Amino acid sequence: MYQRILIPIDGSTCSQIALQHGLELAHALGATVTLLHVLENPLTTSLVGWMAPSPVTYSYQLLQDLRQAAQAILATALQQATRLSVAATTVLIEEDFPAAAILQQAADHDLVVMGTHGRRGLDRLFVGSITEGVLRQIPTPLLIIRAAPEPN
Repeated sequence: MYQRILIPIDGSTCSQIALQHGLELAHALGATVTLLHVLENPLTTSLVGWMAPSPVTYSYQLLQDLRQAAQAILATALQQATRLSVAATTVLIEEDFPAAAILQQAADHDLVVMGTHGRRGLDRLFVGSITEGVLRQIPTPLLIIRAAPEPN
């Protein structure tokens, strides 16, 4: 049924839970997996860089650090896939809008497995939801794994 599964990951606990579900499903189905990390460029998406004493230098260094962290997240996920004998590839995309990048990648897959924090109220309003943005537009089947609520 599902032969190509896309699993967007960001390194969060929620993402790790979805990754585990997606890899176990891929293993059971004999499917291949694409592990996707979307890196939001602080040079184009953040005001933080412009508040630093040397905005361009600060933002450039932040971008390099984020790239390094993204590569580590993908490498760890690839190791998990290998341990489960799941054929996997990694994709790192630098994009202003993660939902748009996920939707673009989803076109080449049979299923997308994503996590959600299940935020509500003001948290949802201010933080937003990439998963919700994908859900509203995706033509590909989407499996949403909800993380356990964090204690207050």
